Amino acid sequence: MPKKNTLCTFIHVPKTGGVTLHDIISRIYSARQTLHIDNVKIPVRAEAELHAKQATPFIIKGHIDVKEVMDIPHNFLFTLLRPPVARVISHYYFLKEQPGAKHYTFLNLPDTTIEKFYALKEKKDIDNCFVRYYSGRHEVECGMVKKEHYEEALKNLRTKFHFFGLQEFYDESLIMLANELQWPLPVYRKKNVTGKKESVPEPTLEFLRDANRWDLMLYEEAKQLFAQRMSRMTPKDHKRLTRLRILNKVAALYPF
Repeated sequence: MPKKNTLCTFIHVPKTGGVTLHDIISRIYSARQTLHIDNVKIPVRAEAELHAKQATPFIIKGHIDVKEVMDIPHNFLFTLLRPPVARVISHYYFLKEQPGAKHYTFLNLPDTTIEKFYALKEKKDIDNCFVRYYSGRHEVECGMVKKEHYEEALKNLRTKFHFFGLQEFYDESLIMLANELQWPLPVYRKKNVTGKKESVPEPTLEFLRDANRWDLMLYEEAKQLFAQRMSRMTPKDHKRLTRLRILNKVAALYPF
């Protein structure tokens, strides 16, 4: 059972392993204990405040505006990060696979590149997305994320989030999160994995690094903070980690 008397909120940044985590959550919390949010524009504060005062464990998860939930007492706020350039590339190729995506036809033209897609300045999820999510500055135009937004995002990540994990250390992140929330062992099968990705040339990688420089700075800070937390894992934690990995290999063979 999840930790009692606790509201949890999972801020899901696209393409960070969040869909797999949603699946884990669905096996720990009942439908009555869960609220899923698909868009940062959807207000959730009133419902979050209501559940924060109740005794029954409850989780709000999805693409949520952090400003809606980060100052609510008794709300355990957590998120996942991954290397920013890899996240953007994964997101780009994911969109190319989605017939319902706004720019699906354009994305699949033979001469469309990541740079050309950026030039549309319409998809904020590929422009310093971590800084946008953790500062709550989703309204900032593409190419206009500044140092002040980065500093706000970093401050929130350090002081408002109770936990964050890294996709590079997904299993370790899950073990630590499960400890925090008194979850059972979070066995999983990978979900929503992006299909074929082409080799990305160095000039494009350099373009992405420049375009997402504030996310890169934020991620470097997050890695240092996470390393400190990971260094405090106990022998018991490492035993659970080994068990999780064994069970995940079994889970990969059998659907659940």
